[in-house]
Amino acid sequence: MSRDAAAPTPTPTPTPTGRARPRDVIAWVTLWVPLGAVLVTAALWWGDLPEALPRQWNADGIASTSPTGLMFGILAGLTGTAALGAGFALAAGAAPNRRVIFLAAGFVAGLAGSIWLFSAGITIVPGADPQDPGGWPLLAVAFAGYGAIAYFLAHSWVYPPTDPDVAAAEPADSETARRAASVAAQAAARTEYTTSISSPLFTGLAVAAVVGAAGVTVLPTLRDGFAAMGTLLFAALVFALALIVLCARIRIRIDARGLSVRSAILGLPLKVIALTQIVDAHADYLEPLRWGGWGYRLLPGRSAVILRAGPGLVVTLRNGRVFAVSIREPELPAALLESLRARS
Repeated sequence: MSRDAAAPTPTPTPTPTGRARPRDVIAWVTLWVPLGAVLVTAALWWGDLPEALPRQWNADGIASTSPTGLMFGILAGLTGTAALGAGFALAAGAAPNRRVIFLAAGFVAGLAGSIWLFSAGITIVPGADPQDPGGWPLLAVAFAGYGAIAYFLAHSWVYPPTDPDVAAAEPADSETARRAASVAAQAAARTEYTTSISSPLFTGLAVAAVVGAAGVTVLPTLRDGFAAMGTLLFAALVFALALIVLCARIRIRIDARGLSVRSAILGLPLKVIALTQIVDAHADYLEPLRWGGWGYRLLPGRSAVILRAGPGLVVTLRNGRVFAVSIREPELPAALLESLRARS
């Protein structure tokens, strides 16, 4: 056979890695810049700042103020917590969501930092009129997009191929066969399986919700009709925190009764499926956007608990519905469910 007629050598598909690379670390470092700006300006301006800083304006000028120390503490705390929380995204398991976490953290840090720079700066910068800010407060909206810097600096996640034809075309080597045989042997020897999995994304959101709720709590009583708004905001943050914590860490159990997925923090059941209702269980790669996003997802004909992009367990029920849950190494629990079905 001529060289030209020989079959082309297939190009290996790159395996995505969750390891943080230098660009990812640099992207995270940029999220500390707003906190640095707050701390440096506070150190330079503190002796000249008034006892209270403006935080709301109306047609007549300053409508309300907050104590300078309190405003500094809240805004510096928000910028620092956002940057610190984004550090969870450097973990390998958070790689698929890393850029989104950086974008969200930059939103909080950029917005809080710009509010401090404007509220403090307008009282001390020569030529500025605290009673007439003009359109300058609108700059805070622009700084809310600060996270875009870290977003585009960080490496994008490359999803592995999920096309069944592509997966079937990959040759099975002896190592793969040995692993499959080992998993089958382990499943045949076991009667139960339990594991827990956490989500860096939901952990970071929980921290942000706690900080936000604390900020609303310690703020002084707002004037006029804004007191009711503050109460509603606090209630909304507490409700959001409960929903986030529900999926921040889950506990998965498989035994002769079937599959159980519970919130490891609150102990509430998220999904319980009897073994007799399961007709198939297999490992798959779960992409959040294909399942409607992150968290507990309920879609026509299927539901899921998605904590991150990555491996997961997919179960098909007798009624045709499908349930999926994120799990680090789904091959063993999938094989165990199949083994338990065969034994029942």
